[in-house]
Amino acid sequence: MSRLTTLQKTAEALSPEDRTEFQKFLDRAEQNRIASAAVRDAASVPGAPAPLTTRRAQVSEQAQAQSNTVTFDQLLAKATELGTQAGQGKDTQIKFYLTVTEGAFVGKLDLDANKHGQDVDDATKLAEAYVKAQTGSTIFDAKANNQRKLIACVRTGIKLGSWTKGGPQEPMNMVNQFIVARQTLRKDPANAKRLDDAANAFLRLARAQLKRDSIISGDELKLFAFKVEHGAATEEDMLVSLRKKMQNSKVGKGTPCDPSTADKIITAITHRLKEIAKGKGVQPADAKAGAAQMTAQAALKV
Repeated sequence: MSRLTTLQKTAEALSPEDRTEFQKFLDRAEQNRIASAAVRDAASVPGAPAPLTTRRAQVSEQAQAQSNTVTFDQLLAKATELGTQAGQGKDTQIKFYLTVTEGAFVGKLDLDANKHGQDVDDATKLAEAYVKAQTGSTIFDAKANNQRKLIACVRTGIKLGSWTKGGPQEPMNMVNQFIVARQTLRKDPANAKRLDDAANAFLRLARAQLKRDSIISGDELKLFAFKVEHGAATEEDMLVSLRKKMQNSKVGKGTPCDPSTADKIITAITHRLKEIAKGKGVQPADAKAGAAQMTAQAALKV
């Protein structure tokens, strides 16, 4: 039994709505597999032209000959459709990210910064369609925090779909396996509170995969479905956080505090951080640098 057939049978356990959406996803993956195989066969013929520089270009070129291959306009329409559903209260983010990843896989999406105008790439265009449909607004501010975050997440999906180190059919096979594995894990009541939101889990997996030279698989792949468990904050973490709040207060950000009081708290915290640094073996002359380093490390955890 082929891997694709196995996935199709597994999809039978999904809800009717998710099963239909996932089946379409699998059908498109099969079309891409056929297109990719045709390109590889042509490249193996003696005297054939040198292969294109990347597998993505090969898949894209062959996929254009397929009658049902997705186009950018179709991807834009899908983003609008999913945004509309999100506005109605449905959780469509994971479907949006999967659509984006697939679009990049077949070569329809890329990271060209000015593809649709000055500073308007595919990610920005798709995010705009999604947000406008979700909110009913006619204005899209790409620099607003929420929009910037969404655009960054869409770019992550594009990067994953464009990842070429895993061989034919990857990373889509890996993505399919992850979605099916997560659906299976959801059936166990013991996992109810441990599983992360599907979109968050997918993005963590995507970022991890982009740092690898080989495909993530097996039990490690399943681990990405679960929430990340953070350890209890240390004294150092809490002090650094409090000092940052006091510093923000002095410049009019966050919770207001009397400037004189804020200065005293900052001084006391800095003194304590120096003591902690000394306890870790940092020399007195380097205590300030040690405290600054700890502040930077703590900031990376945010």
